[in-house]
Amino acid sequence: MTTLVKHKRVNYSELFYDLVFVFAISKVTALIHHLHNGILTWNSLLDFFMSVLLLINAWMIQTVYTNRYGKNSLFNMLIMFINMGLLLFISNLIKDDWQQYFHYVCWAIGTLTLTLFFQYLVEFFKKSTDNVHRESIKGFLWITGLRSLEIYLAALLPIFIGLLMMTVSMSFLLNPETNLLFATSFFYIGIGLFQAAVLANGPYNKHYLRYSKSYYCVQATLYLAALILSLIFASNPIIVVSITTILALAIAIHSIYFYMTQTKKHSTPYWELF
Repeated sequence: MTTLVKHKRVNYSELFYDLVFVFAISKVTALIHHLHNGILTWNSLLDFFMSVLLLINAWMIQTVYTNRYGKNSLFNMLIMFINMGLLLFISNLIKDDWQQYFHYVCWAIGTLTLTLFFQYLVEFFKKSTDNVHRESIKGFLWITGLRSLEIYLAALLPIFIGLLMMTVSMSFLLNPETNLLFATSFFYIGIGLFQAAVLANGPYNKHYLRYSKSYYCVQATLYLAALILSLIFASNPIIVVSITTILALAIAIHSIYFYMTQTKKHSTPYWELF
């Protein structure tokens, strides 16, 4: 029996979207235009391959959606125009000094992936979608959802979450109805997220300000010591806050000492008061 293959009509908006994707990928080649001592560095090659892989992967996921479920609806056109703007934004940020715009790149790529997630999510809950297609869509929901989360985490989202958790837990510590062990644990999880996000961005500092293993060890030791002491004295919020204050001062002193020592070694500081 002959199977009838239905051909999907290609819209001009889809063709223009593909053209924007091609433009964005072509802009990525700027990462390998600059030679260092006559050769390309491994970092430049890695940045180039990862950027191309990321963009082509997003393009393929979008293409699968467009070919299978895409319609010239207002929702899809709105998503497409948003993604075009994001792609143009990303293409102008990905260049040899892209590390300076790392957080903006992460937010843009994360939002681009999130729009793909919403497209598949809407299709998943449509009444016209059968169970076979729903099973296929589940895989794309996992891929786009997890990737959005990971990229947002890379964009310092833990700092904002950590700050929110610290702010909320401070009110918990003053509430007599709160389980103080829970409040203290919640408080230190927020501090840990904040500090982990700060330390995780160490590799993007200037070369002489990149943290050493000993720096990470000292920071982790200070945090763990304060955490253990705070859990022991969790029944007394005043002691917990005092321990946390000492922790913050110790971390600040250690960070300032590291910065001043490294700056004196590798550059000429201008620290005169007048």
